[in-house]
Amino acid sequence: MKLRKKIVNYLDSSGQFLSLTAFAAGLFPLVHYYNSNFLMVNSWPQFIWFLAIFIVAPVLTFNLVLFCANYFSVFRSLKFQILSGLNFFTFGLLLVFVTIGFTNKMLLGIALISAILAFLIKKHLKKIVLLQLLLSAMGLILFVPNFIGYLNQSDSWMELPDAIDEVVFKARPNIYVIQPDGYVNFSEINKYPYNYDNSSFKTFLETSNFKIYNKNRSNYFSTLTSNASMFAMKHHYYMNAINPEKSTYDYRKSLAGNNNVVKTLNQNGYKTFMLLDYPYIIINRPKKELDFINYDYKTMSYIGNKWKGKEPQDTLEYLIKANVKTPNFFFIEKILPTHIENLKAESKGIKGERIAYLERLEQSNQWLKHTIETIIKQDANGIIILVSDHGGYVGLESAEDIYTKIEDGDLKTSIFSSLLAIKWSGNEAINIDSEIKSNVNLFRVLFSHLSKNQSYLKNLEADKSYITINNGDNKGVFEYLDESGLSVFDLK
Repeated sequence: MKLRKKIVNYLDSSGQFLSLTAFAAGLFPLVHYYNSNFLMVNSWPQFIWFLAIFIVAPVLTFNLVLFCANYFSVFRSLKFQILSGLNFFTFGLLLVFVTIGFTNKMLLGIALISAILAFLIKKHLKKIVLLQLLLSAMGLILFVPNFIGYLNQSDSWMELPDAIDEVVFKARPNIYVIQPDGYVNFSEINKYPYNYDNSSFKTFLETSNFKIYNKNRSNYFSTLTSNASMFAMKHHYYMNAINPEKSTYDYRKSLAGNNNVVKTLNQNGYKTFMLLDYPYIIINRPKKELDFINYDYKTMSYIGNKWKGKEPQDTLEYLIKANVKTPNFFFIEKILPTHIENLKAESKGIKGERIAYLERLEQSNQWLKHTIETIIKQDANGIIILVSDHGGYVGLESAEDIYTKIEDGDLKTSIFSSLLAIKWSGNEAINIDSEIKSNVNLFRVLFSHLSKNQSYLKNLEADKSYITINNGDNKGVFEYLDESGLSVFDLK
């Protein structure tokens, strides 16, 4: 009853409530963005930035503009229209900003619509403010359970069954892990649904003394979930979430260095470097435990869809030359050729997406050649590992199709098949490298070899690939490919 009385008093009041009107205009866009993208903006610097832009700035602006309107008599009679226009414009501008992004034309359109509404429905502004607050409250109700789930998530899945993170290497060559996003394995690219002759690049690798690991596959379908497992040397099974895109687990926090691979490398005196072309995997500013990342958090965009790219090759050669007294580990990621379109609405169709993917593949080949040649020129004895995070999804119309059960084994393979080629550079793991069949075991095999201790191979993870299904009759986390890479559909 007290709340109802306060609402009635607010509606009946002749006051303008400038700060409340500004607060309501910015709150829902803020809540909506956090609801949709929390794991991309869950750092304190980002929260402070959003609070300043979405709440503090509107409150200050509304008060300043209305102060000026009251000061100049020519605007005094229009103060209600001005307040209404500011509310509509701020609400529309911020909502568009956090959803699709705005252009100059869109900005002009929002301003024009706000000006018209300011005169048409100025008498209903308080009702509109209440509606904005109600939408915000509904958004917060949806957000709170997810936030609680986020706070309660455990990292126990990363616990190792042995002490491989304390292993002592007998050899400490520099290690270069190059990850072309979505690059399918050579064993699959010449077959349906890719049907592409990639022999030229394969020949380049072979003549550069790379060993090709056919049939290698990722264990998870997305960049974050695949890399989290690879660097933990453990399965996480999407934390058994039906929809990993709505998971409350922050996979990014392990990719800036809080993982078993980096711990093992640090144990052996390695300096660790991460070179990215886009900061997708660190956009939420996870705690840095690597020695170097080519993105400074202070200069990164605070909003997830406003990334600015860098070329990893710009600093690679310099860093190799500048760090000759220590063993070094480089993780170099390029978002090429990447997978097909995420959204069905933006898809070029199955045929069109295949053509676009193959065009990007050729760009990726050129970039990979240059990167490999740069490394070999500066470090002939380093181990170079090409490993992609997953396949290209070619054969599907869009990535949305992944969340529905797929019967076609070739399309399943298209999702998980991943490039793996290693230049051992005199550090050959002849007896045990056949154990590398999927990304989750890559580093366990590598570390077993460098330590000359094969006992660590007793705890290899299952070379299985897992998917999450949230459409249709079957929902949950399912095994999609078994340890032989054959199509299955077993509930995890």
